[in-house]
Amino acid sequence: MAKPKILVVEDEALVAKDLELLITDLDYDFVGHATSADEAVKKAVKLEPDLILMDIVLKGERNGIDASQEITAKLDTPILFLTAYTDVKLIEKAKSIGPYAYIVKPFQKRQLFAAIEMALYKNQMEKRLKDSEKKLKGMLQSIGDSMSMIDKDLNILWANETAKKIFGTDIIGRKCYEVYQHRKEPCESSLCLTLMAFQDGKIHEREMQMIDKNGKKVHFHRTANVALRDDKGEPIGVIEISSDISERMRAERSLKQLALSLQEHVKRLEESKKEILKAYGMKEHFLKETSHRIITPVSVIGGYTKLLLEDTLLNDEQKEMIMTINKRNEEIQKLVHDALAGRYLTEEKGDE
Repeated sequence: MAKPKILVVEDEALVAKDLELLITDLDYDFVGHATSADEAVKKAVKLEPDLILMDIVLKGERNGIDASQEITAKLDTPILFLTAYTDVKLIEKAKSIGPYAYIVKPFQKRQLFAAIEMALYKNQMEKRLKDSEKKLKGMLQSIGDSMSMIDKDLNILWANETAKKIFGTDIIGRKCYEVYQHRKEPCESSLCLTLMAFQDGKIHEREMQMIDKNGKKVHFHRTANVALRDDKGEPIGVIEISSDISERMRAERSLKQLALSLQEHVKRLEESKKEILKAYGMKEHFLKETSHRIITPVSVIGGYTKLLLEDTLLNDEQKEMIMTINKRNEEIQKLVHDALAGRYLTEEKGDE
């Protein structure tokens, strides 16, 4: 692993040389030395050190605090201030830079090592935190749902790009009920998801209508949950997530309409079935009733033809005529028998 690079800003040559020896002896990489504020800025930008040891008092019009302000505006480099002074006003001014530590001259090797290690570690943790925050912010901004942070007074503290796109770019600092519902007064606490989350610290959710920046009503599934708490554990910020469910609602309405349409269609089919069965029943009744009325005289005729055929006085022509009548009579009887058995009804039903 590469050694941490350290730049020294010190206008006293002997002190600068001592610092170079100490830095090298502590197994750091001494990358340069500057004696003025302007030179410190130039070398910091050029060398990009991992840490700067900065003397507060430098020769010239500008001091170490001025150089640090310019450097921190350009680089994310930890700065350790070196000073032989205990002037409270000077140290107070140096605080505005956010230095990682102060080392008062003269100092010992172990003091310098501890200060450098703590500064490097703190800077590393801060970079990781910033990187994590950047990634988290990117994730939150890219989420397709509307997200916002709301305080106890129902002010919107933060919102992602989706929320701004739906409800307007000027929603930060405004009341949530004004933005989301176009109301002048908040809802009752028993109906406000945010206030409910503040009161019991639980997750609350509900499907509801909200109004976008153009005044259009949009269906959302809204969730409110405590995201920030103070040192005492009291909630100070609630995160709200609103998912647009308008498409789902439209799909549900379409399904309901389709279901009603199918129901109506089935109802009409049932009615048609009843009419068909009714007509079929009437036809069946007609055929059976007619068949019964025909079978009696036909049976009588059949009986008489058989008796006539037994008569010995009939000539051949008469017998042939009676036999023809008898044959036709048998055909009629078969037809009636088949009708009573429902044969023709079955065939017609199959044909349909």
